Amino acid sequence: MTEPEALKVGDPVRIRADGTERPGQVLALADWQWILVQADDGRLWLDVVMNVYAACWSQLVLLDSATDANDLRAIAEIARAVAWHPRRVDVADVPGAERLGGRGEQLTRL
Repeated sequence: MTEPEALKVGDPVRIRADGTERPGQVLALADWQWILVQADDGRLWLDVVMNVYAACWSQLVLLDSATDANDLRAIAEIARAVAWHPRRVDVADVPGAERLGGRGEQLTRL
């Protein structure tokens, strides 16, 4: 059995959040760290991937409208803030985030 191909910039994805699904496109990524996606409504979402002791999960983050998709240093800092204390983080602890995704909210390949 072959592994699924890794996501790359430009790939279409589905964002499942707020009880809806909307299409998006991968703008940037750092392998096994984060994936930056722009939804069809122009909003930016960041999927922060965490891998601790062979347990892997992710946290979806809606970025605020002032976040620049081209500022990858700022995007990496947002991801680092989320990953630092993933179970205890609050949106107030993450500059650049409008809200953190809840249970069942996720990014999937189209």
